Amino acid sequence: MIIDLVSRGRGRMVSQRDINLRIRPHLRIIDGLINSGSKAHYILLSSGGAVYGNTSSRMLSESSPCLPNTEYGLEKAIIELHLLAAAQTTLKTSILRVTNAYGVGQPTKPGFGVIPALVNALETGEAFPIFGSGEMQRDYINVIDVIGAVEAAIRHGGVGVTNIGTGCGTSINELVSLVQELSGRKVNAEYIETNDSDPNFAQLSISRARELLKWEPTVRLRDGLSRILGEKKLLR
Repeated sequence: MIIDLVSRGRGRMVSQRDINLRIRPHLRIIDGLINSGSKAHYILLSSGGAVYGNTSSRMLSESSPCLPNTEYGLEKAIIELHLLAAAQTTLKTSILRVTNAYGVGQPTKPGFGVIPALVNALETGEAFPIFGSGEMQRDYINVIDVIGAVEAAIRHGGVGVTNIGTGCGTSINELVSLVQELSGRKVNAEYIETNDSDPNFAQLSISRARELLKWEPTVRLRDGLSRILGEKKLLR
């Protein structure tokens, strides 16, 4: 069994595009498995936002068009296609399109998660950048539920493409307000020009995960944030 969580990141800091560098290691592994006649189960953690790209649709299922507009999204989409072709061989595949994952212990790195950046700003007093009006929404899913989805895919033994999220959106402004309420502290929010490369929010249908994997999210955003703030000694 292979569980593939590897990526070179979201690619916002690079000055020159090189999609070949991003996808080559994954494709080598997949091709090697196919050439050896492997019957392994390959589980890829893909992106529940970047692969779909900007869209006017308000509800996205696994059959919705994938039009990635970032290098990260294109990386995931190409690997997905290669795996779907591999599924026609002896290789079993599961592609879990995970929305914005968060949880205790997540490091603070540029371009790697709104929640750790927000908690870091709360802790240090540094400015927390908010792009545009702050009404941009994302679906935040706790890593505990992501682990549960991986375990469900392992039990099932190959599920193809499956959305993994909560099905609910939370704006940046709502996220800031919730963190301030739970901590009793003020976030140093700084509104700046929007980043048009970020995908618009669309609700992901998780009905396939519910029906096929017998899985659904269990950790509310409030509870997940409380655990993080508690670990940081920032909870009110």
